[in-house]
Amino acid sequence: APMTRARCDQLESVSRTMIRSQDALGDRDESKDWLGFRPTLPDAIPVIGPSVRHPRIFYSFGHQHVGWTLGGISAYMIEEMARPLLSTTRQSGTAPALPASTADLVS
Repeated sequence: APMTRARCDQLESVSRTMIRSQDALGDRDESKDWLGFRPTLPDAIPVIGPSVRHPRIFYSFGHQHVGWTLGGISAYMIEEMARPLLSTTRQSGTAPALPASTADLVS
């Protein structure tokens, strides 16, 4: 369905109710209202794996309407794929290092 002002108003209302802090969201700029489509593929099989261009970036999308159900399984799969990268970039016994910026993810 196309975006309508009523739909955006509804989403704003629900968001403000859930967050319970008007200050956290600030004022809405209606000129920036936007609704996108869920990433999906014709065969309904999700994309799970490393980027072709940047093998240290992993994708996990296209789960259709079972994203909450498959989220944990997908996270486990990504962790298994990323484990070799972690073991070569940190010393044994230390916590994983978080990148200082997104540039660190692709360098």
